[in-house]
Amino acid sequence: MKNYTHLTKEERIKMAFFLQEGKLKQYEIAIELNKHPSTISREIKRNKTINQRRFNNDQVAKKGLKNSAYFPDIAQKKYKKRRKESKQKFGLKSFELRDFVLKELKNHLSPILISGRAKFLNIGKISHEAIYQFIYAK
Repeated sequence: MKNYTHLTKEERIKMAFFLQEGKLKQYEIAIELNKHPSTISREIKRNKTINQRRFNNDQVAKKGLKNSAYFPDIAQKKYKKRRKESKQKFGLKSFELRDFVLKELKNHLSPILISGRAKFLNIGKISHEAIYQFIYAK
């Protein structure tokens, strides 16, 4: 078995088939797919879909521990969405912070000094790495 790797669409389809059959346990599915058992466990936990019914305050059902199923196409969409959202966001969110950073860069200050000053002057929090990314993006 390998270290953690993301599942492909085909592996999700195979996993759904194994889960639907109900004959294999999670670690057996991991062996079949040549994945680590925790990869399979995380995949099921993150991507199971709760059947759409009202549960009348049934806490176990609300947590998805029963009345849930794994659908590979929905799992793939959830995976792609999480992957897209996990990318690093643009650090200069406010106009005030952006203007401050630009002004200080024109004064030839380093990104480390700029981030420290911005925090000290209560303009906003920004890491020096975000400032470097801003510079290189331009």
